[in-house]
Amino acid sequence: MNHELPTMNSEPRTVNYLLLAIICLFFTTAVHSADAIYVTSVEKTPIIDGGAVKELATIVLNDCIKVKKIQVVKTGTHTTLKYPVYVSKNDDEYPQFETLTDQATDEIEKAILSNKPSVTYSNKGTSYRISNFFPLRSKSARKVNVSVDFNDAVRVFCGIMDGRSGPWV
Repeated sequence: MNHELPTMNSEPRTVNYLLLAIICLFFTTAVHSADAIYVTSVEKTPIIDGGAVKELATIVLNDCIKVKKIQVVKTGTHTTLKYPVYVSKNDDEYPQFETLTDQATDEIEKAILSNKPSVTYSNKGTSYRISNFFPLRSKSARKVNVSVDFNDAVRVFCGIMDGRSGPWV
């Protein structure tokens, strides 16, 4: 009777590769699976003389993504939200945040307008992926434009800058 332990060069090698493939599939699915976005915190500050902008809101999504300076715009009986934008020297506006799903849009609007966080929230983690990576060729401090998608439901735009102490976001 042969009692040798299997080695990497023996027949169970196929089983090892299959097991590795299953593990990789599990972790890849867990990291990139889409999940809902919920507002876990909401704060509003009234604006006294802001014209149609009546309040500025700050929200936290899934206990990990903070979005500041969301304008609550009221015109007549209609209320809309304006997400933060970057205004260039030429007065061009570039979005800093956007929703990608109806679920995210509805949750954010409901939370801000009611001034209450989402009723339901299951902390299954928040996945992310870089959806755009655009290196710049200008001589400015800004070197790369990046957009990051969270749970395939919201997108955050940012820039990578070159500073004295190295790169920063």
